[in-house]
Order: sequence, then structure tokens, then C-alpha cells
Amino acid sequence: MGCETASEAWQALVDQYEQPTMQNIILRERKYRDCRMNEGDSMQEHINKHKMLIQDLAAVGSHVPEERQVMELILSLPPSL
Repeated sequence: MGCETASEAWQALVDQYEQPTMQNIILRERKYRDCRMNEGDSMQEHINKHKMLIQDLAAVGSHVPEERQVMELILSLPPSL
């Protein structure tokens, strides 16, 4: 890598792992679709996790429409909710 500063190292990691390749998009899409809230988990933490996964998808150029975000969040909730 040859980075001299933390900023350069961070940018090298971003350049390596946040490329909008099909593999990166599929990996992030799978994580987003597989995200589930378990019984007893915090709703706020679950919502924050969903937001982070949406941001990860956006970082590789895959925008998630708001309607789908709502649908995926509802579908990720346990049956008791």
C-alpha cells in the first residue's frame, strides 16, 4: 500500500473495497436482504443497522428507493411485532 498517513490508508481501503463492482453490489445487497431483527433486540439499533446497510449500498452506486427501505425494514421485523 505504501501509505504514510491514516488518511491515505483510509482512502486506499475505500478505493479497494468500495468499488462499484457487481461483486461488491451483490455482497452488500445480500447483507441488506438478510438483515433480521431478533426477539428482544433494540428497535433503534435495528433501524440504525438498516440505515448503515443502505449507506453501504449507496457507496457502491446502488440507490435503495425509500419505498423499498420501508418494505425491507417491515419484513425484517420478528413476527411478534
